[in-house]
Amino acid sequence: MSALIFDQTECQLGEGPLWHPQRQELFWCDIMAKKLYRRRGDRVQHWRFGKNVSAAGWLDRDTLLVASASALLRFDITTGVREVVQSLEADN
Repeated sequence: MSALIFDQTECQLGEGPLWHPQRQELFWCDIMAKKLYRRRGDRVQHWRFGKNVSAAGWLDRDTLLVASASALLRFDITTGVREVVQSLEADN
């Protein structure tokens, strides 16, 4: 058996791979670096968040639901705009 490296991006703690079927793109998080990555063809892009992010799910073609350490965020892939959908443990 052999393995193929999909991307050479080094992550401190890479987690939460997500294949977006409508966009044909792979998303993943580097929890410790507070980044969400996207690979589109041979190009890698990332967005930095203020809190650790660990997972994402696709809502529609241009929107992800991103789990951060403090909230679930609606994230617009094209603009980078984030909106808090639900705070997590705000009173804890």
